[in-house]
This record gives sequence, C-alpha cells and structure tokens, in this order.
Amino acid sequence: MDKYDKVRKEWCSEYRGPAKKLRRVALGPSASVLFTSYDLIWFQIHEMLRIEKGGEEQIPDELEAYKDLIPKGGELCGCLMYEIDNETARRKFLEAMVGSENNVVLAFAGHEVAGQPIHDDIDRTHPDGRTSAVHFLRWMLTPKQAEHLKGGAEVLLKMTHPHYPHMVQLAPELVKSLAADV
Repeated sequence: MDKYDKVRKEWCSEYRGPAKKLRRVALGPSASVLFTSYDLIWFQIHEMLRIEKGGEEQIPDELEAYKDLIPKGGELCGCLMYEIDNETARRKFLEAMVGSENNVVLAFAGHEVAGQPIHDDIDRTHPDGRTSAVHFLRWMLTPKQAEHLKGGAEVLLKMTHPHYPHMVQLAPELVKSLAADV
C-alpha cells in the first residue's frame, strides 16, 4: 500500500479519472453503465484497502468481491447503476425495474448481446419486492462479435425493460477501449 499511496494522486488524475469518465455511459435519466477493466478494478481494490485499512488480511476478500468484474477475453463486464436521489421515487422506480438486469443489451453489426448477471446465483430482489440499485453484468461475445467490436462497429447500449426503454450510441473512443478487453 505504501507504493500505491505514492502513485495514487498521479494515477487518479492521469488514468482513473479519464478512463472512468470514458467508460461510464448514461442510459436514460436514471441509469448508467460503467464498463469495467483490469485497471479500474485494480484501482477499486486498492481504494477499498486504503479506505478500510484492513491490511493484508483484507486482500483475499477484496479480490473475491471484484475478480468477476475483470474482463477475461471474449467478454465485457460492467456495473448497471440506478441513480435517483429522492428516496420515495427511487423505491418506486426499483419496484418497477425487477428483472431489468436481464434487459441490458449491446447491439452492433446485426447482433444483440444481452448482459447476464455475473452472480446469477444471488437474487438481487429485496424482500420488499424491489430490485437492487447496482447489478454486475457480463456480455459474452462470440469470436465473430468480438471481431466486429475490434473493427470499430457502431454500438448501441439498450435497456429493453418495459418500464424503462432507453438506448444510447457508444462513443467511438469507448468502443475502441472496450475492444481492448475482448
């Protein structure tokens, strides 16, 4: 952690800030997707260790918590986040969005790839009937789909849930960054 603390400020301003800004995509007024990468997860783990001061004993827990958000080739990973400040409005919105983690789609070159929950063995529906505000997703690509992405295909990010139909075209710079993950 001493080495990390020495490079943290420079790394945050020169890499993490710009990368996180590039890889975070607004999907309508109440949702965003942050496409994760090795570097962003490396930073997140180090930040958790720094903030929580759990020492070396904490490392295995942080690695376990975040390891599945690192793309391993042939896939993209990300966090779907619902962001609504008003608690009453947020609760109502999340009640309507149950199952939405299965409705985040990348569309490009005639293909549609639905994101799949990374921890699909965990029910993210609260006992009161609302979905979680954060979902970890993985988009598995075939070799042909990966080639289209690497070739600079125009990519749409779509939410196909009936209560929140939105889509946005990904910036070419983001598509190039994502292509490095597959």
